Amino acid sequence: PPVSAATVGEPLFVSEGKKYISAANPVTLAADDRPSNGVASGMDRIEADSDGLGFAVYGSTLIFSEGRHILAWRGVDRVGNEEAAHSLELFSDATPPITRLVPSGNFYSANSRDYAPASFTYGFAAEDPVSSGTTSGLKSTSYRLDEGAFEIFGASFSLSEGKRVIEFKSRDNVLNEEVSKGATVYVDA
Repeated sequence: PPVSAATVGEPLFVSEGKKYISAANPVTLAADDRPSNGVASGMDRIEADSDGLGFAVYGSTLIFSEGRHILAWRGVDRVGNEEAAHSLELFSDATPPITRLVPSGNFYSANSRDYAPASFTYGFAAEDPVSSGTTSGLKSTSYRLDEGAFEIFGASFSLSEGKRVIEFKSRDNVLNEEVSKGATVYVDA
């Protein structure tokens, strides 16, 4: 019988035996009818079953919506020999993380402005929310000050006096990235 395999595109994140992909990850199937005792009739088709809906002829790259999925597949040669079905469990994550700025104290707000003393420090709280039962987890949070270059957040930081603009965003383990958020802080030293 034929021998088939699945190839999962990038990004692929594996944690505790679970395979996480983004909703844009391509999954492809390939098969070959290898000769046995010098005889092979050749490949007829690959059949795939997604989430127990039944086997159908595989035609092109598979993409999975957010959530847990079970992919089964098998190769069939020209004389009807079927290989034993293979299966693969995938967790597709399409939801970006959510990040918020965390100052070390409360801002004084007036006239739609947030004021803070120079003694404040700043950090971020970020999470990769569970959606459709799936989350690949938080990979990193990055930020930039006053339109400088983005850098990976590692430890709290302080701001010097003046009008300071902080932009920030987080990315999960399958590279879903949230849209940048911003905060303007008026630091009074």
